[in-house]
Amino acid sequence: MIELPVAILSHGNTVKNTEYSFLTNVFASRGYLVVSIQHDLDSDAPMVTKVGEEYVGRRMQHNRGVFHIMYAIDELKKLYP
Repeated sequence: MIELPVAILSHGNTVKNTEYSFLTNVFASRGYLVVSIQHDLDSDAPMVTKVGEEYVGRRMQHNRGVFHIMYAIDELKKLYP
């Protein structure tokens, strides 16, 4: 087996992980193992924003996104040590 470089695509919230398939295809065609993470679900509550304070109320989604990325990395390490 060969070692592949890894590209993790974190597209953010409110965007489907398939929206950037053009990027994942480019990386994959160049020999990368590509992971595209879906952070939010249709069942999630809308993100909270306040005028002039864009990030108020979004810490939970931000932290969850970090957790998803770290989880994906940990799982990849198990599958491809």
